[in-house]
Amino acid sequence: MKTSIAVLMALALGSPAFAADYIGAAGVLEQLAAAAKRTPGEEKEKTPAEAWAARLKDFARISPTLEPKDAAARWLTLFDESDVLADFRRREYDPSDRTPGMADLFAVLPRPETWDALAAAIAARPLNAKDAVRGNALRMLGEMLSGDVAKLSPTMKDLQKAAVSETATVPINGYRTNGLASWVATLTEDAGVLGHLEEEIARFEKGEMSGGLEVPDLVTLIGAEKSEALLKRLLSLGSAELYVPLGDATREQAVRLATAMGAELKRPHWGLIHGISSAEVALYEVFLKRFPPTPDEMTRDYQRSLAEHLYLYGLIAAGRTADAAKLAIETSGRSAERTSTFSDVTPLINAGLTSQVQAFMREMLSKDPGLPFWGEFIGLSARAGDAPGALAFLRETAARPGLLPEAREEVESRLWAALLAADDVEQGVKVLHEALAAKMAKAAAKTPGTGRVPGLPGLGTSSPTVADEAADLALKLCELGRLLQRPELIEEGLKNVKTILAEKGAGDSDSNDALAKTTTLLLNLNRGDEAEALALASAVKAAKAAPENQTFRGAQDRYLSSLLTIYHRAGRPEDVVKLLTDAPDWEALDLADVLTRSAAGEQSLGYLAASSFAATGRKDEARKTVIALLSVEGGFDPGYELLLQLDGQAAMPALDRLAARDRFEERPLIWKAKLHLDAGQLEDAEKTIRAAIAIDPSDGEQGKGTRMRAYAILGDILEKRGDPAQAKTVRGAVEAIRLSEDADDWWEAGLLTRAVTMYEAALGHFADAYCIQSRLALHYSELGDEAKAELHYRRAYELMPESFGRVESHCFGCEGVFNGTRAQSIADKVFTKLAQTMPDKPQVSYLLAYLREEQGNYQEAAKLYRAAVKLDPQYLNAWEKLLALASRIAIPRADRQAAALAILRLDPLSRHGDHGFSDLGVRGKYGSITDLPALWKVLADTAALRSPPRVELFPLTATAADIERRRKAAAAAGMPSDPSVWTNSQSLPPATPSAALAEHVFLTELAQILQSR
Repeated sequence: MKTSIAVLMALALGSPAFAADYIGAAGVLEQLAAAAKRTPGEEKEKTPAEAWAARLKDFARISPTLEPKDAAARWLTLFDESDVLADFRRREYDPSDRTPGMADLFAVLPRPETWDALAAAIAARPLNAKDAVRGNALRMLGEMLSGDVAKLSPTMKDLQKAAVSETATVPINGYRTNGLASWVATLTEDAGVLGHLEEEIARFEKGEMSGGLEVPDLVTLIGAEKSEALLKRLLSLGSAELYVPLGDATREQAVRLATAMGAELKRPHWGLIHGISSAEVALYEVFLKRFPPTPDEMTRDYQRSLAEHLYLYGLIAAGRTADAAKLAIETSGRSAERTSTFSDVTPLINAGLTSQVQAFMREMLSKDPGLPFWGEFIGLSARAGDAPGALAFLRETAARPGLLPEAREEVESRLWAALLAADDVEQGVKVLHEALAAKMAKAAAKTPGTGRVPGLPGLGTSSPTVADEAADLALKLCELGRLLQRPELIEEGLKNVKTILAEKGAGDSDSNDALAKTTTLLLNLNRGDEAEALALASAVKAAKAAPENQTFRGAQDRYLSSLLTIYHRAGRPEDVVKLLTDAPDWEALDLADVLTRSAAGEQSLGYLAASSFAATGRKDEARKTVIALLSVEGGFDPGYELLLQLDGQAAMPALDRLAARDRFEERPLIWKAKLHLDAGQLEDAEKTIRAAIAIDPSDGEQGKGTRMRAYAILGDILEKRGDPAQAKTVRGAVEAIRLSEDADDWWEAGLLTRAVTMYEAALGHFADAYCIQSRLALHYSELGDEAKAELHYRRAYELMPESFGRVESHCFGCEGVFNGTRAQSIADKVFTKLAQTMPDKPQVSYLLAYLREEQGNYQEAAKLYRAAVKLDPQYLNAWEKLLALASRIAIPRADRQAAALAILRLDPLSRHGDHGFSDLGVRGKYGSITDLPALWKVLADTAALRSPPRVELFPLTATAADIERRRKAAAAAGMPSDPSVWTNSQSLPPATPSAALAEHVFLTELAQILQSR
């Protein structure tokens, strides 16, 4: 019997029209048990290295209670026992290898109070000439810990000599010690850096070294005249390839000199090409003429390949469209296995070069209509207000006589997108129907896919099958049906995508993506029973697969996560709890290990569990789980909502603890204000909500539907305080953002012209949203309406100081707001005036610094960032940007160290910036820290925040046989086989100060040298 249109419409709009028939958790588990295979295993004895690692753990446990001399002696005993370790070079390129190593020894260094005793004990040891590498490395450790950095440089030289000595136990290649030597050279600032460079040049000239050579900021260190002479000498080296010099002035000088030397060069220095300027384009052409490439070089030489891509971008940016198109076509004929950091034209668009990119794509498509550029070209045309022009060009191309069949297919497959973009919706839907039918017929006939992927030609490595392409079209049809409220489109899309999923194998990545999207769609339509059937079918396929063929977390585990979401959305909490209790295939031992793992619908497993515990009367488990979740995912609004449902006003202390855990997370304050509002404490509510807004006024890191929640609550507070006019204004901000978020959906669906209209309409709801003003400024600039663009730019810049907090998160479409000389000129006038009228507002200094950085005036930018942190020492983003400038100009080590320590202290969880503890290179943020006691103190002060004691929440079924099976699957996949690491926890600095300290650049380099001896 056919379902009526009325029923389908009700489903499309989210209203349940009939009772769903679920199998339920019990039925799911029964089917999975019948399909699964289980194999027991055996325990292994500990290796000598593993037994040594166990002694490290014992030492770490007792070392805080030991006297300094005793702690030092015991640690040195462990060092002497480290001969049981395997050669580091075996595990260096295999991060999954958990064999104990020297890094583990450094991770149990005793507390700083013992370091003088440890350094004295090391210094008293005689140096063994047969193992001078080990002896000198240990001496360097003692010198660093005691703060006797003056001795480090000569000891480093002794270590380098020993490393290549013929009498060494195991000679070490020079590259292993060069990184550490470069870092040690920076300890004496300018003199050390220049001295180390002279030594390296001499070694290159003698033929003792070859390969890459990093160049310091010579212009800043010795002036432009002396720098020029030294750079000429460097460029003349035949055995050294220069990498991007530190400091823009030095980089520009190196590029200019290399271009002028031309025929004198003995080798190309591809690493000098770091951007898309006209000077770098010219240098690439000099290198290309002087050193014409072989095919093998272009596919295997990473530096050359990267330079070629930047050259291509530079041609596009310069408007050399024909040259760019010619190069791109040549590139597309090379190996498809080549990869690059730059795989699309997004950087050019973000740089305000939309019109140049559009011209390039049109040229490319004119030459080869079969290229996969039509989607991007149609989108860019819509952004520029020329969707009809793109449609006309596509039709003109399709009518071209003699078009190759594959090119005709590519053109015709994009016609529906061009029609939708131009707002010819009915015709677009009709053509999409036809395209989907054709793809489904080809999929049934097992026709190979196109192998085309979006992006620049020759960069793609994946080859989507026809079935993948059909699934994408089917889901696109579903989304159009949802937005246009046309249930018949939803039904047709679902029918086709289900057919495709039925043919796919378990664990197929494209299948997983299509399944997740289809599941979410069915849940949004209140058709959870259909979503359950899809997830169960995939889970049964995974269960039937041999365990050794499953990936580390297992395909089945993903489908179980989807089933949790399905039962949660269906209001079946008992089924959620039963799956958590009885399913044998969770790739974890406790719910605490998978709290934040995403399931279908983008809900975390921790939230699904906590919500279901609460719904089944298990409130203590629900409370414990949701608080644990919020300790990790501090910005997760549904978790706070559940906490308030559980505890009401009694949730205040928990919110205070969460706020203290992360000073830059506004969510605890938002929900605390909600509690004040509910209790009628309006003054406290307004004070708290305004404090939340001040943290990050733009709220840009939140997702759809939750952004600007603070303003919604502020509106309610103002209404109750008798200020309806201001409440209406504030609520207008929320309404504007929601409309913009809806416009994003229309844009993603291909209804581009309508989306642009919605973005413009959003401004009418709240004209004082800087993000909307910014987006409109960019939009009018793309349209060529500079007068309107200038009005919106000016207003956006005026609003920015009040819209930026200490951790501002850029909102949608605002990334290019300082692009172009016209925009920068307007910003300069606005910010300079604001600096005069608001000299004590740190955001003004920060924004002016941000602008100076965009203009390339890095010295002035650094000065202004320093002013911002002086006005507000907790201005995290200002510290971040000041430290980042060290890659462009010489920033004194004292300033870099102060910034690095401030960042670690202010944001120990690394939640609000790209300052994870793995950034430890010579130019890295934490490589700037030489005061190890100060670093230890910061790490000790924040250890409890980074890694609170693990609390077991809810045991997930894991029998001995299950654990052994997972060990085998993990080993087969090259992953850790220890169940204790089967988690998806955040990558944070280790909890103990010693373990975190062991990741400092000095100790990581020293560990590598010691273990590769």
